[in-house]
Amino acid sequence: MKVPLLAVFALVSVAHCEDGARLLASKSLLNRYAVEGKDLTLQYNIYNVGSSAALDVELSDDSFPPEDFGIVSGMLNVKWDRIAPASNVSHTVVLRPLKAGYFNFTSATITYLAQEGAQVMVGFTSAPGQGGILAQRDFDRRFSPHFLDWAAFGVMTLPSIGIPLLLCSTHARLTAEVGGGARRCGFAKRRFRAPEGSAARAAAMMGPRPVLVLSQNTKRESGRKVQTGNITAAKTIADIIRTCLGPRAMMKMLLDPMGGIVMTNDGNAILREIQVQHPAAKSMIEISRTQDEEVGDGTTSVIILAGEMLSVAEHFLEQQMHPTVIIWAYRKALDDMISILKKIGTPVDVNNKEMMLKIIKSAINTKAINRWSDLACSIALDAVKTVEFEENGRKEIDIKKYAKVEKIPGGFSEDSCVLRGIMVNKDVTHPRMRRLIKNPRIVLLDCSLEYKKGESQTDIEITREEDFARILQMEEEYIQQMCEDLIRVKPDLVITEKGVSDLAQHYLMRANITAIRRVRKTDNNRIARACGARIVSRTDELREEDVGTGARLFEVKKIGDEYFAFITDCKDPKACTIILRGASKEILAEVERNLQDAMQVCRNVLMDPQLVPGGGATEMAVSHALTERSKGMTGVEQWPYRAVAQALEVIPRTLIQNCGASTIRVLTSLRAKHTQEGSQTWGVNGESGALVDMKELGIWEPLAVKLQTYKTAVETAVLLLRIDDIVSGHKKKGDNQSKQSAAPDAAQE
Repeated sequence: MKVPLLAVFALVSVAHCEDGARLLASKSLLNRYAVEGKDLTLQYNIYNVGSSAALDVELSDDSFPPEDFGIVSGMLNVKWDRIAPASNVSHTVVLRPLKAGYFNFTSATITYLAQEGAQVMVGFTSAPGQGGILAQRDFDRRFSPHFLDWAAFGVMTLPSIGIPLLLCSTHARLTAEVGGGARRCGFAKRRFRAPEGSAARAAAMMGPRPVLVLSQNTKRESGRKVQTGNITAAKTIADIIRTCLGPRAMMKMLLDPMGGIVMTNDGNAILREIQVQHPAAKSMIEISRTQDEEVGDGTTSVIILAGEMLSVAEHFLEQQMHPTVIIWAYRKALDDMISILKKIGTPVDVNNKEMMLKIIKSAINTKAINRWSDLACSIALDAVKTVEFEENGRKEIDIKKYAKVEKIPGGFSEDSCVLRGIMVNKDVTHPRMRRLIKNPRIVLLDCSLEYKKGESQTDIEITREEDFARILQMEEEYIQQMCEDLIRVKPDLVITEKGVSDLAQHYLMRANITAIRRVRKTDNNRIARACGARIVSRTDELREEDVGTGARLFEVKKIGDEYFAFITDCKDPKACTIILRGASKEILAEVERNLQDAMQVCRNVLMDPQLVPGGGATEMAVSHALTERSKGMTGVEQWPYRAVAQALEVIPRTLIQNCGASTIRVLTSLRAKHTQEGSQTWGVNGESGALVDMKELGIWEPLAVKLQTYKTAVETAVLLLRIDDIVSGHKKKGDNQSKQSAAPDAAQE
């Protein structure tokens, strides 16, 4: 019987003393198998997690009777004069089982003084539990190489293999001799005809032919090997970005295929640049992209959590538990997790600017722009509030479409701001056109101010010189008519998505109208929403209500070596432009990614104004609730259900690891804290690794992000656990060579 390698820690002190010593002790068996007559290694670990030294510490273990176990080295009763705070001691004993059977390995007893002159504290270590001692013959039968058995098997099977081979070779030799004699005697032209039915009888003796269903160029894997491979691939992807979680997150430097450098700690940005081959790894990368598109945050957490969900399921697959049982327990746990999250959720007043800034700051503190967190928070909040749009009781916040980020290298990061309007990287089409207009009347077009060309190729035969002049005159009249249609509504600024001919520029300049051409469709939509104009497809359909009058200022500025057109001071803009300044393009790209996450967090809160505590507090609260519910379950489903609760602890554990604190000490204290009433908001301070109340610290996360993270992680784990067969096609190695060799031959022909 396999003996467990690890044991949970037990709190030794029965009474809680805040100022004294507190000991955590474990007792574990280090052997994978316990065998009669072979050494069995036993290890005791004692940790002092208190604030003072433990005195007169004594360890005694009477769970190994001398008639059943002999002591090879070490002692079962040992003393220490002093164990300093925040330190640990280990003690190893080597025993030798004298007989086989089942034994109950119980706890060892520890006594100590928490303080000088205090009463003696008594506690117990963890107990490895029941285990079996294998008999020597049983162990040899299961794990020895069995050389003699294989030799005997070979001797027994040699005649059954050798005799048919000998007969076959003899028959072939005789057939060759008879054939040669027949040819020498002049019978070579006679043909031997087999009797009817002999071929069928021969085929029946050989058995049925194998049926090839899949192509020979197809590779297939199935069974436990596929499930184990999927879990390993998912864990590998999770390990790549595990250090990118929390305020102490590390950054990754990636070289993209074009030779550019990407430096970021954003999970989606990292995985987007990684080239993988395993299908399970591709699925993990896809869920990060989905998380980013849906809620814009939690891309690292969802990968880590999904990898841990699959990791805890591996143990049950090794125990031959059917995947459908694990999947049922995971889905049941997901339903309970959603209900628990909704109970934990706290409503928030979205009109409270100070509270909204705290929420956004919680998301930014884990990013690279935490140095300018105050500025970034105000930019994100202003941008999202600007593009917020309500119509017929329906709220719409489209950040991707109406909040454009313009990155301008140079200057200081403090120069970044949100414009109450639109900025485009364009200059006026004619140097004599106005570059500064107050209260401009704006016309937006998605047609060109050029002579319209035919849809297909057109040939014109000209026989007279007057005809050619007439054609040129018609083109000029067509352009002049379009300009007259524009001048009729008295605009100050014309912006088109297409081109503007030189003649049209001349007419517009004479009418004191400024023109900008070849503006992107997305920029044109933002300008329309900011100034109240309507985009027109034909100039002859232009009306007075299509002219935008919402902007108070139009100006063209030169920043660096480029010209930028600003349409600002809009009355009620529902679109905006965020200007980012910085030292280099790489820094600006990372700042843009972080700012997009901050705006998504703000959008999530405005759309669903409910919050849950951050810093791993929500995961520990949900984990504790699932563990309590699992105690009322029966059957084998309770173990995968409880494993989900264990997997949720990966978030606070990773936060503790990334800030360099003691994982065992802090996580054990956090578990104990969540067993108390009203402690659901306690989590890990990602800066120091200490336990703090997230409510007092002001670390909150949107409920929508947590719900999406849990749903995506569990559904991904369920999806990969359901896969038991992978069929992949691959090219033959000689295909490319044959194609390459065929090309020169074709050229010669």
